[in-house]
Amino acid sequence: MDGIRRGTFRYLILHVLSEGPMHGYGIMQRVQELFGGLYTPSPGIVYPTLQLLEDLGYVRSSRRGRRRVYSLTSEGKRVLEEHRAEVEEILALGRGFARFVEELGGSRLIGLLKRLFTEIPHMDADKRERLRRAVERFLAELTEVLGNAGGKGGGSD
Repeated sequence: MDGIRRGTFRYLILHVLSEGPMHGYGIMQRVQELFGGLYTPSPGIVYPTLQLLEDLGYVRSSRRGRRRVYSLTSEGKRVLEEHRAEVEEILALGRGFARFVEELGGSRLIGLLKRLFTEIPHMDADKRERLRRAVERFLAELTEVLGNAGGKGGGSD
């Protein structure tokens, strides 16, 4: 997968709502679960998308106490089925992320990347060059492990 295509997030929300009615925060948590904790959509993407989906008639909302709860309409179910392949593609990406975190030390790598991104602006040229060479070695090793299949397959050893 070359990344999440623009607009695909709305179908992911429809998928999450196909599991049952949910409030916005619950949707954010469920998406986070689907991506193994590596991605949590912000309120700035979730709520405008929910509003769009409601305007299109794909979801409806109702008040339950202080929260607005969203549910899938029959039209939303139809649209979800039309875009099932896109949803399956993004869910496969999520499963891959989750497995990466759980089995392959992904959370350590993510932690190091966060640290790296904050430290790069303060590194001297020598340290940046050492880092560049380390990244090149890492990428070469990953490419070797994955093989020439463009990141697919690669065996199970």
